Amino acid sequence: MATIDCALHGAQPQTFVCIHIFQALTDGIPRGFCWTPNDPAERPDAWCSTCNRLVADVDGDWERVDHEPEIKMLCGKCYDRAKAINFSG
Repeated sequence: MATIDCALHGAQPQTFVCIHIFQALTDGIPRGFCWTPNDPAERPDAWCSTCNRLVADVDGDWERVDHEPEIKMLCGKCYDRAKAINFSG
């Protein structure tokens, strides 16, 4: 598992989320938190409800989404915080 050096948490596992989940860390607004249920990773790649609808509209094919989703890297602890924000509402 790859690690990153987070300014807040030091060395942590790297994770990936959509820009909208990333923004929740700044403004605290829940946007949904989706992931592939059969992904065995402790912290699977995650995306918001809006991105989930975009993908559902093209039968689950990320390649067919009208625009390239903006993906952000988070440390494991920031991921956990973003997930908590999205499940606290």
